[in-house]
Amino acid sequence: MTTEYFARAFEPFATALVAALLCCVSVFASAEESDKSRVENCWQQPWEIDARIYGWLSKAPAAISVNGEEAAVLPESLDTVLDSANMLFMGEFEVHKGRVGLFADVIYYDGTDRKNFTGPLGAERKVAVKERVWLVEYGVGFELVTWNLGKRDDSPTLTLSPFAGFRFFHDPTKVSVPAGAVFPGINAKRTVDINTPIIGTKASLRLSDRWAVEAGADHGVWDADEVDKTWQYIGVVKYHFEIKSQSSEVFVGYRKLRLELENDSGEDIDVDVALKGPVIGFGLSW
Repeated sequence: MTTEYFARAFEPFATALVAALLCCVSVFASAEESDKSRVENCWQQPWEIDARIYGWLSKAPAAISVNGEEAAVLPESLDTVLDSANMLFMGEFEVHKGRVGLFADVIYYDGTDRKNFTGPLGAERKVAVKERVWLVEYGVGFELVTWNLGKRDDSPTLTLSPFAGFRFFHDPTKVSVPAGAVFPGINAKRTVDINTPIIGTKASLRLSDRWAVEAGADHGVWDADEVDKTWQYIGVVKYHFEIKSQSSEVFVGYRKLRLELENDSGEDIDVDVALKGPVIGFGLSW
């Protein structure tokens, strides 16, 4: 990686950071005294750990292009994603100390998908796609400000938490299509390895001791590490409870992620990742 790469990668990241700092000045100038004391005593707060296991019931439409020509269109439904999976894991981990938190979201998928499609001149053909994907998001977040939405101590609260980090994506893809009467066949492969910066924010609305709503969005850096565009948004409803005095939660919501890679003339396969669908999960806190 060159100095030019890091300059391009972190330019929007630095711009957003400066904007966030300016925002902090105006927000904390009007914050309640209790809010200020929480910031000052941040490092006196105990460590808190959250661990969640979830299922992202996503659709993953994929257009497979080889050497600039479309080989097949695979409208991946949830059923086909599950059927093609040899191994699948999704988990999220957070560590908090006061208002500062570290996070990591890990998705692993190992699978082989085979589809029949209509090729040139109406000929029926079969495409096989093999993948072993790591999608990891990690970084640091900060509870910028909390607003009390009522006059009582148990009134709903709204917390705004900006964050910054990286989206790591590792995807060795192999595509094979048998030769036909008018088609020579395809045997191509490409390995994608990116680790691109992302910035975003999360809003948490605590309705009561039991119920909460969270919504978040992020955007990736442009023209860095083969990434043309990446963005994501997610919204969930959470219900908190205890299992034998252990703080627990269940949640359900919706998540959408897009990752578009720059075309590389040295690679055979063009990759465009689009994931969207409901999320359901369970978590524990210590």
